Amino acid sequence: MSSIKLIFIATLVLAFASKAYVNDLRFHFADVTDSSGIGTYQHLSGNPRDKRYILEVMSGGVAIFDYDNDGLPDVYMVNGSTLDAVRGKAKPPQNAKSRLFHNLGKAKFEDVTDRAGVANFGQWGMGACAADYDNDGFTDLFVTNAFGRNVLYHNNGNGTFTDVTSKA
Repeated sequence: MSSIKLIFIATLVLAFASKAYVNDLRFHFADVTDSSGIGTYQHLSGNPRDKRYILEVMSGGVAIFDYDNDGLPDVYMVNGSTLDAVRGKAKPPQNAKSRLFHNLGKAKFEDVTDRAGVANFGQWGMGACAADYDNDGFTDLFVTNAFGRNVLYHNNGNGTFTDVTSKA
């Protein structure tokens, strides 16, 4: 049998096999944003009506890590700000803070930002990285900011963090 016929037959077999496989898949997606507790987060990146600068169309990052060592992945969402706020021409909007959501299990999260001390409020956050920089067994958090200084939050191991940027 020629190699062209063999390739053609193999292609037909794969096409029919993959079609049958795809038809048997039973995935179902549901929007659980609000019921999960994460629906309270609102991303802010500049003026919602007028975006003049590239910074205003860029989005903040997300770090997924287990900050309390309970085996469940927690979510830290980095938030931006407005140009007037970072230029000192206006107060930062109340929602201009990053958020830490503690995973309670079963698709439920609790906003523990203020209790944990990781709001990064008033900065223009861009990204986050989670790692145990001091090898104490608790994952720490580093937040990068487009405006304002970058922040290193040390995980105290009790559900709270300390800003150790200057010390580090």
